[in-house]
Amino acid sequence: MKKISVIVFALLVGFLPAMCQAQEKAETKEDTGGADDQPKVDRSKNVIFGGKEAGKGKAVRLFILSGQSNMAALDHKLTFIPAIEKAFPEDELIFVKDAQSGQPIRRWAANWKPAGDWQGKNNRDKPGNNDIYKRLMESVKATIKDKKIDTMSFAWMQGEADAKSGQSSNYEEALKGLIKQLRDDLGRQDLTAVIGRISDHMNGDKDWDAVRLAQVKVAEDDPLVEWVDSDEFNGTLNGLHCDGKGYMELGKQFAEKLIGLLNNQKK
Repeated sequence: MKKISVIVFALLVGFLPAMCQAQEKAETKEDTGGADDQPKVDRSKNVIFGGKEAGKGKAVRLFILSGQSNMAALDHKLTFIPAIEKAFPEDELIFVKDAQSGQPIRRWAANWKPAGDWQGKNNRDKPGNNDIYKRLMESVKATIKDKKIDTMSFAWMQGEADAKSGQSSNYEEALKGLIKQLRDDLGRQDLTAVIGRISDHMNGDKDWDAVRLAQVKVAEDDPLVEWVDSDEFNGTLNGLHCDGKGYMELGKQFAEKLIGLLNNQKK
């Protein structure tokens, strides 16, 4: 049994880099498709229930995961969920994830405003559209309907698309707005969050560096938010995406940061 587990783990670690290389090719420029390119999300596939059976846990904890390609490729079942289950063995745990490659923060943040002379290419680009966020919230609200949620947490891995399109000076405000948006929409000002800082893939680029700084500042300005340094997760070639081991570590560190925040709330 141990040998089989090792083989499965090796296959997963080997497969993820290849999958991400394909995504990187697809993201050499910002997605410009029309509204009809939005995938239909099957809620039964992006919701996972863990921990104690419904109604049998001491607490009910909700974890929301979203972002672009590095979140989409993160298999949270491998390290994130196991770490959360280990930390809260007596609780009912709910995980809702919706991530889509190549997408800018404006598809989540309703308060987003363009920087400079940026012009949208279709109706989906209009400020305030935030269609992916609405899709995510539809899943979240349907999942927690009739449930009393004791804690809510959010994991965010995104920012590459904004850096590449020159939309960096407005990123801090948009990310702050997104976290406020979640807290207001869910009625939970105690929602905790963890931000994955985009990697060092394009360090030295003005917009890339600005997005990285903005992500750290948002986390450091909010006592209920932490950030994860992903610089060592993108392999020896310093790629846009994490490699297989990097994704394992990313999930682990997301969990560790949120566990710390949640435990601090008990004090």
